[in-house]
Amino acid sequence: MAVDHRCYQEEMSERYPVHCLVWQNAVEELNQLLSENSADVEVVDPRGRTPLHLAVTLGHLECVRALLRHGATATVENSQNWTVLQEAVATGDPEIVQVHTFASLIATDIKSVGCMCTKMYAFKKNLCIVGF
Repeated sequence: MAVDHRCYQEEMSERYPVHCLVWQNAVEELNQLLSENSADVEVVDPRGRTPLHLAVTLGHLECVRALLRHGATATVENSQNWTVLQEAVATGDPEIVQVHTFASLIATDIKSVGCMCTKMYAFKKNLCIVGF
C-alpha cells in the first residue's frame, strides 16, 4: 500500500504549522504566524520535538531567534530527554549555542535575581547577540 505523502504533509501542516514553517526555514512566515496567531510554540510533534528543538536540529538560526523572541522555552527537553542546549551542541554551530545560552541565562536570571544581572553577565562573557 502506497503512502500519499501529500496528504501526510497537509495533515502535518494543519496539526503542526509552526514545525512545518521551521522545517521550511520560512522565517518571515514564522514571524507572521507567531505575531498574528496564538500558535503554540511549545507543541510537541510525533517525534517528541518542540519547534525550537527542530529549528536547532536543522541549524535554522533565524527560526531559533524568532521562536525565542515569541516565548519558546529554552530549557525544555524532547522525548529523548535531550535539552535544546544538547541539540545545539550536537549541531556544532557555535552561534546557535550562543543564542540558546543567552536565552537560558535570561530565563534563569529572571526567575532568580533579575534581568540586569543576566545582561551584565552576558556582556561580560561576550554572549550578547546583536539583533536578539
